[in-house]
Formats: sequence, structure tokens, C-alpha cells
Amino acid sequence: MKSNRIRKILISLICIVLVILISSIINIKLKENKLEKQEILAKKGMSESMQVSELQGQLTNLEKEKEDYATKVQSFKSAIAKAITSAGVPTSADASTSTMTTNIGKILSSSTSGTATAGDILSGKTAYVNGNKVTGTMANKGNLNWSPTTSTTYTVPAGYYSGGTLDSSGAYNAGYSAGSSTKQASVTISGTMSGSASQPYGGTSGSTRGQISIPTMGYKKADVTITWTGKWGSGSASSNVGTGNNISITSVDNVTISWNASCTHNGSPNLYNASGSYKIVLHD
Repeated sequence: MKSNRIRKILISLICIVLVILISSIINIKLKENKLEKQEILAKKGMSESMQVSELQGQLTNLEKEKEDYATKVQSFKSAIAKAITSAGVPTSADASTSTMTTNIGKILSSSTSGTATAGDILSGKTAYVNGNKVTGTMANKGNLNWSPTTSTTYTVPAGYYSGGTLDSSGAYNAGYSAGSSTKQASVTISGTMSGSASQPYGGTSGSTRGQISIPTMGYKKADVTITWTGKWGSGSASSNVGTGNNISITSVDNVTISWNASCTHNGSPNLYNASGSYKIVLHD
């Protein structure tokens, strides 16, 4: 019984010692933690001070960079404003970005002034007119070639033509042949001629001329008769194909009758009057 009691007392003492030791260890740890915390706080305080100083330095650098950036931006804007102004649209260096953008658009408008419309520009092609992009609508027709055999008129469709040939000889020949088959066997043209010339005293001579041309109208022969009368001077009348019957006229387009009345001063009288007539019969 005694030994059990002693064992219990020893166990109790051991427990008390252990509790004291554990308490001591805990206190030591708490003190160490407190010291570490104080040390961390001290270090943290130094770091914040250093960070404040570093931040102040960074702010100073940022202010300098901001000033440099502002200078560069202003220099860049000045260069742009100068370029816009030299292109014909006055722009100040301190103009807003919106104003500069608008003025750049004005440069395009002023440099592309014109009156062309879509219909004036080939289809599929584009052009800038007064700053606006215009897409053409004019049809490209390529070459225009027309060789009619009967028609004498042709309505040309609107559009652009790069070239071509218009040859109406076929229609002309067809019409000529049709006309030849129905033309009269002969055509007679007649008329009168007259002329006068006066010469005052002290002069030398005077004259007057006249002429008339008759189209041959496809006929190959002509009978030409000319009569010419006058007094007190001289005069003449003639045909470019001559006079007579069955005169060949294949080498001319017109039978031309010409006349001339003239006089030479010889004292008195000094007036010459002439008159005449012509008759042309065209036939094959």
C-alpha cells in the first residue's frame, strides 16, 4: 500500500514538472514569436520607408516621361498640321484630333474636285470626285462596226466605243441600183444666161461672169445646146463637157455652163449687154 502511494506521489510530481516545463517552453516560444513579430514589423517599417522613397523616385521619372511624351505628341501634331496646311487646308498645331481628321478628309475632297458622274465613268471602274468614291456605270461597247445593205440610219446605243468602222456603201449601192432601174430615160434642164459690162471713159475694160452647174444624176450622156447674143462688146458662153449630142459625161459629176460678158473702152459706147439660153438633155 505504501509503495503504491509513493508511486502515485512520484507520478504527480512528474506531471507537475512536465506541466511546468511545458509552460516554460510555451512562454519561451511566445516570447520568440513576439520578438520575431517585432523584428518583422521593424523590417516592414524600413521597407515601407524605402518603398515610399522608391515610389517618389518613380513618380518623378513618370512626370519627366509624361513631359517628354507631351512634347513628342505636340511635335507630331505640329508636323501633321503643317502637312495638312501645305495640302491646302489651313490647320493649327493645337487643333484637336477630330479637327485634324476632318481636315484630312477635306484634302481628299479638294484634290479630287470634278464634275464627272457615274455615267461618265466606265462600268467597273472607280474614281474619286470631290472626295467621294464613284463607281462607273457607262457601258463598254467595244468596237462599233456597221455595214448596212438597206438601212440608211442606225441608232447608236449609249456607251463607250473604242473604235470601229461605219460603212454604208452597201446600202448606197443598193439604193443606187434601185433608183437606176426606175429612173427616166432622159432629163431635160434648160435656162437663161445674162450679163452686162460697163466701162467708163478713162478706163480700160470691164466684165461680168456667170455660171450654173447641173448634176449628172448617174446619166452617162448629154446633149448640150448653148445660144449667146449681145452687142457693143464681146462675150462667151461654154460648157465643161462641150456642146453637141451624145457627149460622154462619165468622168464628171456636173455639166457646168459658164459665161462672160466684157467690153473694152473705145470712146463710145461703153456698155455691153449679153443674153443667152442653154438646154441640157441627160440620157444613157
